[in-house]
Amino acid sequence: MQLVDPFRRASLGAEYAGELSFERMPRLRELLAGSGQGSVVYRLRFSQPDNRRHTLEGELETVVELPCQRCFRPSRHRVSGHFRFDLVESEVQMALVDEGREALLVEDGRISLPQLLEDEVLLALPVIAMHADKTDCHGSDWQRWMDDEQQRIASENDDAAERENPFAALAGLKDTSDTEAGDG
Repeated sequence: MQLVDPFRRASLGAEYAGELSFERMPRLRELLAGSGQGSVVYRLRFSQPDNRRHTLEGELETVVELPCQRCFRPSRHRVSGHFRFDLVESEVQMALVDEGREALLVEDGRISLPQLLEDEVLLALPVIAMHADKTDCHGSDWQRWMDDEQQRIASENDDAAERENPFAALAGLKDTSDTEAGDG
């Protein structure tokens, strides 16, 4: 399943399903925490629904361990994705793809399915990886301190708003001087 001719596969209505090891995804492995072991479960369908447009549709699902941005220890994340491409052979054909659809430029008549799957997994990763439950995070002591600090600051702001404005006395003096100036 390395390189395939997607146009031929689309004419035949080919389907692929299976698992692809992280070992075949070097860019993904660089981002992973822990052992970096795992695999992606995928399903790919090539088709030519209207006898002129070649398409590739797929789904993928995996679980990855990424460094938590709070504690930098591994945090597990379920990643899934669905994609659909119109297959094109040139930049000119890319411009003709209907709005709302995504084009996949096929250079040299072949695509690498492992590379395509790796690209889609990378796009589906969380932007900021953190433990979903703060109690699982080894940075939770820091997080509790931050939560306490935010609560303390909010409480101080509420107290300050309730206290009398120190400039209120000056406003009172101004009103008094305006009245005296008007009397004279």
